[in-house]
Amino acid sequence: MSEEAEQIAGLQATSWLLGLNAAQIQDALQAATGSMDELTGSVTELLQAVRQIDENAQISVAFTGLPEDSPLHRFDGRVLDYVQGVLTALQFYDRLSQRLEHVAEALTGIAGLVDEPARLDQAEAWRQLLDGISQRHSTPEEHCLFLQHLPQAPLRYAPPQAASEPSAGAGDIEFF
Repeated sequence: MSEEAEQIAGLQATSWLLGLNAAQIQDALQAATGSMDELTGSVTELLQAVRQIDENAQISVAFTGLPEDSPLHRFDGRVLDYVQGVLTALQFYDRLSQRLEHVAEALTGIAGLVDEPARLDQAEAWRQLLDGISQRHSTPEEHCLFLQHLPQAPLRYAPPQAASEPSAGAGDIEFF
């Protein structure tokens, strides 16, 4: 096998491996998303039940004189604290899944570039790839990590001005 053929075979193997890694990330995210959707539904039902308990407790206080510091009120408050903890975990998962999806998309983009060996030494092809990566950032953490690693890049690249900072609220996540 010639040296050029070996290089092409190496690039094909690299492309295949990048595609496999991207597919593995996406598959894991899909599996986790199904579980998280189920958990979200359960938390929503739990929150509705807690609200109903709270309404009933307030009615009890109004009609029976149940003290404000009764065990029912303390239980109600603890349940709401637990639900808040679950919601925080769901927010973390949502941010994590967004970031991993961006990594999978970047790997797919790299695989596409590697599939075209003639473009590998074209600065414009790399700039377009990096522009796409930079523009997908949806969290400040992604943006900072990208900028921190940029000086080690073996090519000169400056992110487009619009992508140099995530938009206001880009890292915000809303539920329900």
